[in-house]
Amino acid sequence: MALLHSFPLDAVGEIHLAGHEATTDNQDAPLLIDTHASPVPDPVWALYRLALYQTGPVATLIEWDNDVPEWSVLRAEAMHAQAELDVVAARRAA
Repeated sequence: MALLHSFPLDAVGEIHLAGHEATTDNQDAPLLIDTHASPVPDPVWALYRLALYQTGPVATLIEWDNDVPEWSVLRAEAMHAQAELDVVAARRAA
């Protein structure tokens, strides 16, 4: 998380969220490939939440370009992002 704090978060205007595929590189180190083909996993939601606490609510895009699921699944991802945005907005307003 220290890496996140090193970014110029005041310059963030939009956050993109997507699923990924876990694999390893040629030295067997963990590697996450952004596939835009699955739900946003819990660790990404946690990172998103942390980023929002730093940036405040910002435009958010759920990227899902491959293996597109039913509308209800896409909507649930969007509603999850909106819920995170609402929590941050409420805490900042308090």
